[in-house]
Amino acid sequence: MQTRVELEGLPEDHGAVKPPRSQGRRSTRAGGRWLFYLMGTLTVLALLGAFVCYVLPALSEPQNARAAIERIASAARAETQALWDRARRAAQDALTAVAQLEASRGQSSEARRKAQAREAERKEAAWQRFFHRSASCALEENQTSVACVNEFIRAKRGFERRWDAGEF
Repeated sequence: MQTRVELEGLPEDHGAVKPPRSQGRRSTRAGGRWLFYLMGTLTVLALLGAFVCYVLPALSEPQNARAAIERIASAARAETQALWDRARRAAQDALTAVAQLEASRGQSSEARRKAQAREAERKEAAWQRFFHRSASCALEENQTSVACVNEFIRAKRGFERRWDAGEF
């Protein structure tokens, strides 16, 4: 079933909401517009005065403006050169410090390696003094037996425990 809407009965504005009409007096907004016009006019006059005072003299004297620009450019070049020199010196100092650090690490790692080698030799000598095979395990053919291997393992663990305790 189709519903048909009759458009003839609707008003032309189709129900739009209209603001209420004022009763012959002006709105309060319109009375304050003169302040904005006055401020805009004064701003334009101030900008015109600044243009006349500052921009026109600079345009009429191009040599002075050119000299000022050249002074600023040369100062900027000098400052840039000084910054590059400081950066170059800082980079060289950093490279020198890195080289010294690597050299000191190389020396310390070499000394550390030698100290570790001496410590390993000392530990091996202490182990040779500590461990003595039993009579049955002293024979070459018995050294791979389970009993002899267990004897070696127990002796090694005991030695490590005593070495770590600082008894040797």
